[in-house]
Amino acid sequence: MREIKISVDGKQKEIMTERKGVILCIVAGIVAFIFMLCLFASIDAIRKAASTEYISYKNYQKIKVGMPYREVVRILDGHEGELERESFFGYISEYYVWSNDNGTIKVEIEDGVVESKEEENLYDPAIEIYELFLSMGISFLVFSLSIILVKKKRQKDIQKINRGASEQLIKCGFKSQTVYTFEEFKNGNAEGYNKFIAIDNEDKTICFVDYQKYRIILTSFDEILNYEVYENGCEISNGTTIAGGMLLGRKKRFGVGTALTSTTSQKSCTELRLIVRIKSYSTPQVAYDLVSGKLFSGITATSSEYTRIIASLQEVVSFLEILIDENDKKQNALG
Repeated sequence: MREIKISVDGKQKEIMTERKGVILCIVAGIVAFIFMLCLFASIDAIRKAASTEYISYKNYQKIKVGMPYREVVRILDGHEGELERESFFGYISEYYVWSNDNGTIKVEIEDGVVESKEEENLYDPAIEIYELFLSMGISFLVFSLSIILVKKKRQKDIQKINRGASEQLIKCGFKSQTVYTFEEFKNGNAEGYNKFIAIDNEDKTICFVDYQKYRIILTSFDEILNYEVYENGCEISNGTTIAGGMLLGRKKRFGVGTALTSTTSQKSCTELRLIVRIKSYSTPQVAYDLVSGKLFSGITATSSEYTRIIASLQEVVSFLEILIDENDKKQNALG
């Protein structure tokens, strides 16, 4: 068995890990939330300073319908309003307006008392609640956009890994007669990342790509011990045998060409993983995550995405079954 570090564009580059991507999204959301809070706090501080003037939301609230005009003037520190008249189909309304940089108070007077009132641009302390929710909404939007950007970055990184792995295989003389391609569905998203396993039937060598440690693993057919398939944390298949071809454990092997049996039924599949065991002390197993994202809805067993990924997984499982059966026969012949 050989391990070869994957190089991208001739250099060893650090590829964004899923953990790092999630941390970046969370940090982006927190930074956006803090920034919006600071921004609104600054604006509110300016408004609060201005609200100490007689034209303020506090004084506006003291003005009541039915209150005499002179009482309104008293509330507004004795300032007389500017009289304005409006005519509507012969009906004349009188308004007194108080206005400066702090905002505007407009009071309709009829028969010497307040008929109605309205304000513009006055500071309302209750607005701080709306600003808090707005900050939370903007931070969630930034978090969501960060997830999209990180996902696209992750897709590009996977493409770089595949390109680098292919270049390394060519350099080491690996002859890829068969390539099995998987789609990894992240967080229930139908747009997946392509991952692959390559087969060299001539030299009886199989190439696995370790997408977490950024390396390719070349191993001979007879070094494949078994495989396991897990769905939502439950094992739905394995290729484990002992000498003589007897099954080990309660799970049944599929047998070549049989269909995978899902545990999801109509429910969502939030996790689907293939683990291949190798006869190696340094690298005893290689894992392929095909569906992941436990915090989200996943994909249903009736969806076209799930059907497609199970079909591609079945091809690999069938090939592994052949290898395991051949290795069993060799072991039996030696025994």
